[in-house]
Amino acid sequence: LEITGETALPVAQNSLLVQDGSDYYCVVEENNQNYLAKFGEDLSLKSKSQIQVKSATPITVTPSGIVVTDSNGKLKVLDKNDLSDISTK
Repeated sequence: LEITGETALPVAQNSLLVQDGSDYYCVVEENNQNYLAKFGEDLSLKSKSQIQVKSATPITVTPSGIVVTDSNGKLKVLDKNDLSDISTK
């Protein structure tokens, strides 16, 4: 296997990598906090969640959004476009 690209953001050690079409989702670390990130095929960062998530959260793609576990252990649904929290909408 050959590395074809890298991102500058550190990926959480136990994060999953989930593909949805040409988008990829994983948990990234920033300032000792974990966030869900969305990357394009070229590994460019498209968006990052505002809410903190568990580093090993399952990442489930549904027609309604992306389901993750927040840092408090609660399920959250995030908008596929900008990863905003739509759980309470």
